[in-house]
Amino acid sequence: MLEPEELIDSRIGVHDDNQFEVKLDYAIDPTGRRSRYVVETYLFLPRSLGVDPHSYRREQFYSDIQAYIRFKTPTISLRALADEGNESSPLNQMLELMPTIGRDTAPDLDGGLGHEVRLFGCLVKVGVRDQVSVLRDRVAALAGHAQHRPVLVEDIDRLAIRLAEDVSAVLERFRGYRADFVLPRRAAWIQELFAYADEFISLSVERYFTRFIAALDENQAVRDACEAGRAKIVERILAEQAHRKGAGYDSIIDGVRGSARYVHRNSALKKFMSSVLFLDMTKQTVGRRITNIGAGIAAAVAMLFSTVAAIWSQNRYGINSYPFVFALVISYVFKDRIKEWLRTYFNQQFSRFLWDYSVTIRDPANDAEVGRCREMFSFTDPDSVPRPVYDARHDDATGVLEPKSKQEIILKYVKEITLRGRSIAANHGRLLDVNDIIRFNVSSLLARMDDPVRTVETFDAKTGTIRPVTCPKSYHVNVVMVLRAVSGPSSYERFRVVLDKSGIRELHEVGHSQGELEAPAPSRELEVAVAE
Repeated sequence: MLEPEELIDSRIGVHDDNQFEVKLDYAIDPTGRRSRYVVETYLFLPRSLGVDPHSYRREQFYSDIQAYIRFKTPTISLRALADEGNESSPLNQMLELMPTIGRDTAPDLDGGLGHEVRLFGCLVKVGVRDQVSVLRDRVAALAGHAQHRPVLVEDIDRLAIRLAEDVSAVLERFRGYRADFVLPRRAAWIQELFAYADEFISLSVERYFTRFIAALDENQAVRDACEAGRAKIVERILAEQAHRKGAGYDSIIDGVRGSARYVHRNSALKKFMSSVLFLDMTKQTVGRRITNIGAGIAAAVAMLFSTVAAIWSQNRYGINSYPFVFALVISYVFKDRIKEWLRTYFNQQFSRFLWDYSVTIRDPANDAEVGRCREMFSFTDPDSVPRPVYDARHDDATGVLEPKSKQEIILKYVKEITLRGRSIAANHGRLLDVNDIIRFNVSSLLARMDDPVRTVETFDAKTGTIRPVTCPKSYHVNVVMVLRAVSGPSSYERFRVVLDKSGIRELHEVGHSQGELEAPAPSRELEVAVAE
């Protein structure tokens, strides 16, 4: 069983102007048969948006969310990747698999050499990204204090030098395999695979190193004290630009046309390399059998009424009479309405207990089922909201009356996910933890909003005149998430999305989590940042 400190953090961020992203990381117990989690999301929308069950149906909600499930990139240091004695390094796996690849070898990206090369690219990118993130945080923390913290400034300089050296060692070893990949006896796709990985890694190193230089240059005092580290990082950036140009890669910024090609190429490589971590999802509706039973009961009751009405009218009026015909017509009308009324009633009753969709999660590397997911969406009455969720929603209320004054519509989205730990561990020793990425698109809400600015006239005491003041008009969508392992305690988190007619303007964490999660369980850390 996993210990609480082994739980993986995740984040929330803005994906683009119209989407915010929730990323949950599930820590998988490799010795357990199944790990089950439940995530309940409550969205509190202003009533002024006009969202209700008639204007915003279940189908619209599911079209507004996108879900991805993927393996979390494992944490392996750059030095460990370059270590020839590290058996878990994809570089060493490549050496073992290379002799098995010939001219006629069919392309295989989900397993074997294709899997190891793409996984290596992802590991290098994450390793560089995480170390640069630490360095940038340290630089930001020294703003205005660099002169009084010389030891901490020296740490940044040494860490930057070490990072540049580690990246150089990894790239030197990987690019040393180039001759093996381009041998004439190799299949053409093998050569392309190496080129894709090489270009992707080069772009990743340059991108994150450039971000570090930008952060360093914003703090002149730290920059002056870190000249050696800065020089090493800049040297690596220039080396990567020269390498891509020398290799004839497309990702070269050269004029407007070249810049557009650079962005497109960068995106294409990212999707290709990161797809090694993604799991396949097959969605299907559930509950059809029960809804069909409800429809059958409704039809039976309607038919019973029609039959009884026909027998009664025959005995009272006789078959060959106008009253009998009139009674049959009336009974047919009521039969049709009774059937429809009962069918609607049963559907409403059953929908409270039935899941909307069932998703099968498959590992494309071996076409094996590694888990399942079920989803449910509904509108929720305020009186039905659990008390802890209500408290989390109004955690920052300034008074007793404030919660009562907020007129809101509440949407509830429940997701239950089951993952097979043993099956995942048996096939992916290095890939155990799973990311659940959910993107919410708010475009459907924007069309219902007023203009993003409003002009208000105010009296200016200095001039003694009335002057117009432009005030921003925004809407607050509050989101409360309940995270728990099945049969375990719950954790409550809340954040606020600030919107206007132009899209998402801000994303804030509000309040604090309540309760604790027992392992294995999903955990998350809110981060106001652009999610990559």
